[in-house]
Amino acid sequence: MTRRRILPAGMICAFRVHPEDGRQYYSVHVWESRKALRQYLATSDTGQDIRQVIACCLWPRRRRPVHIGEIHLNQQDLDQGTISHEATHAVLEWARRQSLDVHNPSDPAAANDDEERFCEAIGRLVYSIDAQLQENRLCKK
Repeated sequence: MTRRRILPAGMICAFRVHPEDGRQYYSVHVWESRKALRQYLATSDTGQDIRQVIACCLWPRRRRPVHIGEIHLNQQDLDQGTISHEATHAVLEWARRQSLDVHNPSDPAAANDDEERFCEAIGRLVYSIDAQLQENRLCKK
């Protein structure tokens, strides 16, 4: 029997995505509206101005080796632009943890191995988020 988690008020679904094969993951939380997302953020003491937030990434106060962070989206603004924007923030944090050199390619004409790994991780996260949203019937196929 699968154990179902009780979601907080206003949260539609929650799932995990991985930037690469392995244990490290982000938890993704989808909220029913901007208002529900902002109400959650108001209680989580992020220190940021939440009045204009439509999506965000949150990092744990204490660094954890496996759970990298949280990606928060809302159903009103659930489009590929928002998803890829937040996935990029998420993968930048992951890349810092992996000590990837994605800013200074060794050959300006070609991507280095770290840059390729970075881009693959973004693609994987965007694809995984989209697949989970489809599974939860939150976006069109």
